Amino acid sequence: MTTFAAARSLVSVVLLALLLGVPVSLRAADAGVVRIGAGSYAAEAPPKTGGPPAVVYKTEAVRGAMPTNDWWRSLAWVPFSNTQFPHPLGALAAAGGLRVLAAAPRSFATGTRNAPPAR
Repeated sequence: MTTFAAARSLVSVVLLALLLGVPVSLRAADAGVVRIGAGSYAAEAPPKTGGPPAVVYKTEAVRGAMPTNDWWRSLAWVPFSNTQFPHPLGALAAAGGLRVLAAAPRSFATGTRNAPPAR
């Protein structure tokens, strides 16, 4: 069945249901959705998604759930973390200690091709 034929078939089914007075929801994922006011959230993770890593790198002083959406999240989820950028420096935790990196002169996030002209 082509995409066009499938869409036409769906429209036919919806129109028939409306003519018969059957309530219709075009949202396939309404199951597990919690509605609050004008918004909503999913009570379950989408299929084929994983949860947070099983190992969390934190000290005993850190209590409660570990946030998963902050800029520093790799400090908790990745051994020695990803490179952090306390500008103008970079910092990388490694097995041998903390590496502090300095940006090259005239380096830009967009690359040196788009650098402003020299004075």
